[in-house]
Amino acid sequence: MFKNIGLVIKGNLSLKNSRVIEELVGLIKTKSRNVYLENSSTSSSIKGVELISQELFGKKSELIIVLGGDGTFLRAAKKYYKNSKPFIGVNLGRVGFLTDISLRNLKKDISDVLDKKKFTEEKRDLIQANFGNSKEVALNEVVIHSGSYAQLMRYKLSIDNTFIYEQRSDGLIVATSTGSTAYALSAGGPIIHPDLKIFNIIPMFSQSLSSRPLICSNTSTIEVEIISGPRAQGFVSLDGQEDLPLAFGKTIEIKKLSRTLKIIRPINNDFFSACREKLGWSIDINHKK
Repeated sequence: MFKNIGLVIKGNLSLKNSRVIEELVGLIKTKSRNVYLENSSTSSSIKGVELISQELFGKKSELIIVLGGDGTFLRAAKKYYKNSKPFIGVNLGRVGFLTDISLRNLKKDISDVLDKKKFTEEKRDLIQANFGNSKEVALNEVVIHSGSYAQLMRYKLSIDNTFIYEQRSDGLIVATSTGSTAYALSAGGPIIHPDLKIFNIIPMFSQSLSSRPLICSNTSTIEVEIISGPRAQGFVSLDGQEDLPLAFGKTIEIKKLSRTLKIIRPINNDFFSACREKLGWSIDINHKK
């Protein structure tokens, strides 16, 4: 199992992280595995890896190890989700709910996965946004926004062809359960276990005092029509990446993608332990680092 290992590595590596990755490559090679890196990677100087094209990388890699933060993981997921290969994340960033393997446990956790097959595999739902001529995919969330800081847009929300409300706010977040600990959390949304099959709909700084997050089944189809805003058009952002234009009067359709993303986790890693570690749960208020 997992004879061919692909690495996706964040840009602008520190000297310390470069050494960590070279040690990881050495560890994997001692286990008689092949290690691949896309030839366009900024880390192409890492020793012991075979540089191949993006197409070959997606086809040949049986396990994709992402080294970076959640942003690196999200970009890799968008790039390679069609190849249906499992991902595992190593945290070189800060919070890291997706890249949950810490550097202190790196060698043990990777050895457990490769040698002892001690891991759990999760299938995370992906979200699809259709608007204009675009069909975009995200793991965490779709954000529809005005494109201007602290300026409201007006929009209409419908679920399964049923009108829900029309309101004014800075924007609207439609997140997966995986995305509940990402941008949706910063916007005041609830923390949701990733096993739950839901959409988390959160208005951003709404003008309505009664506006609250709304949760629906992810078998539903969500439609959002942008009516007006401070600029010549509205914008759509998926997983915090580029802003795509959406004309006033046009509707964006959001629904679950039929594909899922496979995520490998060490057997001792679980969602609630990640919450305790990343969000500081159960820490004494007098505790000092």
